Amino acid sequence: MRKLYLLLYAAALATVAHSQTMNVRQDNRPRLRHDERYDKPYQANQLKLRWQPLGLLNVFDMNLTGGLEYVYRQRRAVFADLGYVFASTMGQQNDGGITSARGIIGRAGHRFYFGRRPAAFVDTDLTYKGVRYDDGEQWIGRGVVNGVPAYEELMQVYSRKQVWTAEAKIGLVYSVHPQGKTTIENWLGLGIRWRNHLPLLPPDAQVPITTNWLLFDFDYSRLVIPQLSLGFRLTFDVGAARKASAEAP
Repeated sequence: MRKLYLLLYAAALATVAHSQTMNVRQDNRPRLRHDERYDKPYQANQLKLRWQPLGLLNVFDMNLTGGLEYVYRQRRAVFADLGYVFASTMGQQNDGGITSARGIIGRAGHRFYFGRRPAAFVDTDLTYKGVRYDDGEQWIGRGVVNGVPAYEELMQVYSRKQVWTAEAKIGLVYSVHPQGKTTIENWLGLGIRWRNHLPLLPPDAQVPITTNWLLFDFDYSRLVIPQLSLGFRLTFDVGAARKASAEAP
């Protein structure tokens, strides 16, 4: 019986020693806390780079757009994007082919982050887009009086489109980097869109009539319509925007 007690006592000591050893190994193992991994990019004074790759596939106005985001307060940020439009399928007499276009896209807004794994956000932003299109050669009525042209002239036609959009978006942020530096965010947005698209013609010229563009009618016009958007963006956390000033001794 005494030997049995000694054997059980030795087994208990071995179990305790093994448990303590495992605890020490686990405590010494390098780990990232949840807050450090997922919340640091949303802490104050953080700067991020933004890129919207779907702009290159936008058949209406192909563009390259990127920007910056600054987290000025815990989970609150402001952002600005700037893009360049280099081609388009829009345009009178275009029939859906890619044609020359030149323009800019500017966007500014405010963001609020909430939640974890994945984090969510709510954006409010204002976007401006101005594009000049090459609409090709067209027969244009000239000397128009009461809607009736006196003659027609074959002219090279250009047009300009200006768009203002005010929108609210809700989305999710997914980390693709072990420390959350690189993320993918997708969103769904709803807002209002004001568009002004008119040809650049002499005062006495007649505006070309509506023609077919792919499956839709193309029309030079001014209009206000609802805005619905769906997309994704890549972001990269640069780190602290500025170093904290050292305290005076």
